[in-house]
Amino acid sequence: MKRQLLWVLTAFMLLTLLAGCTPKSEETEETGQETKVQSSEGETKEAQITEEEQGMNYVGTEAVVQALPDENSVVVDTRSSAAFNGWALKDEVRGGHIKGATLFSAEWVNLFEDDEALLAELERMHITSEKNVVLYGYGTDSAEALASKLDALGFESLAVYKDGFSTWSSDENLGVNALEHYEMLVYPEWVNENLEAGNVAVYEVSWGPGEKYAQAHIPNAAHINTDDFEVGPLWNRKTDAEIEEALLKNGVTHDMTVVLYGADSTASARIASIMMYAGVEDVRLLDGGFQGWQAAGFEVAAGGVEATEASEFGVEVPQHPEYIIDMEEAKTLLESETGNLVSIRSWAEYIGETSGYDYIEKAGRIDGAVYGFAGSDPWHMEDYRTVSNTMLNYEDIAVRWAESGITADDQNAFYCGTGWRASEAWFYAYVMGFENPAVYDGGWKEWSETEGAPIAVGEPEVK
Repeated sequence: MKRQLLWVLTAFMLLTLLAGCTPKSEETEETGQETKVQSSEGETKEAQITEEEQGMNYVGTEAVVQALPDENSVVVDTRSSAAFNGWALKDEVRGGHIKGATLFSAEWVNLFEDDEALLAELERMHITSEKNVVLYGYGTDSAEALASKLDALGFESLAVYKDGFSTWSSDENLGVNALEHYEMLVYPEWVNENLEAGNVAVYEVSWGPGEKYAQAHIPNAAHINTDDFEVGPLWNRKTDAEIEEALLKNGVTHDMTVVLYGADSTASARIASIMMYAGVEDVRLLDGGFQGWQAAGFEVAAGGVEATEASEFGVEVPQHPEYIIDMEEAKTLLESETGNLVSIRSWAEYIGETSGYDYIEKAGRIDGAVYGFAGSDPWHMEDYRTVSNTMLNYEDIAVRWAESGITADDQNAFYCGTGWRASEAWFYAYVMGFENPAVYDGGWKEWSETEGAPIAVGEPEVK
């Protein structure tokens, strides 16, 4: 009886605190320019509302605290992915996001083809019209903008956290989460500032000589051809001596800060994994790639930039051989009770409906590999990216991985067809703080062409 009474009282307090989330009705007590809000202690507080604020529903910190654990509510961070991940963009005391919040940047709204696509993405981020939606930004601008759009889409229970994240982060009693190595996912403004200061070397990565790069690229960025670092027919990494030679050719030494980007994040992630394997100490990806640079409004350059060759890498290659494993190590991992071989391929590839590529004959999966998600086909990674091409909410990735038995303290080796998609998942695992992530270099191509290597097709049995 006591538990039932406590639940009823808690629910009552939450509904009262989120009174601002619902459209004004006769039950809302208004006095001129004041709206009365009931606190969790039962005290009545008066929040002053300016003329500009009329028509928008605001709540304070206590309402956010109460909404976070409520399954019928969702707290939404409307800032950028960079801010959500941990960058302190407004000199806040702690970078990151409100613990328990989900990410949906107000900047994304205009990137969808139509409202149907927008609603589908909102649902993927756990934001539905059936829930009480509390939105926040640094101040109120981005939260108000998204709230207005949600209102137009038929969301009825909306509120804006008036004090915003800067106020929340300054209170050490309030929970803040951040990506373990958020600094490895950089944003356009950071790249621009550090390029101008000469602090970083920036490279656009793609397969081939870089025809699109020559048409438009980040100013002062050189081009890396993936052929410098991997070779067919398996498209595994080259020998350690060849990797060192490629690094020197592209002017890369072990103690540089290197920023990689491309139109396709999988290519830049592939080279990031090989550079880190070799021993480059500070490798970062431009989150959102070239699309993000253009969306931020920065200038682009045409032509090409020749990298200045380096004479010495500075350390022996490789410094981190554990970051990339080969077939025998993959077989050992399959037999391990504390490890996973993780398939980063489309579901159709995983169950054997297609091999994924015209240069891979057999379809199926490595028998014993777990499904790690990827995208709709071999050329997309929607399961890991937002509509702006930035990394998906890393906490959602962790939850989905955990459902497949992929946890941070296990040894997890990611594979795909030939290594690009696997490298992106590996990079995300690394920045999330996973202890022993690796890329299985040979991937499905090598495995499927090896006599006697166990293969499975069809949907796996549910254990």
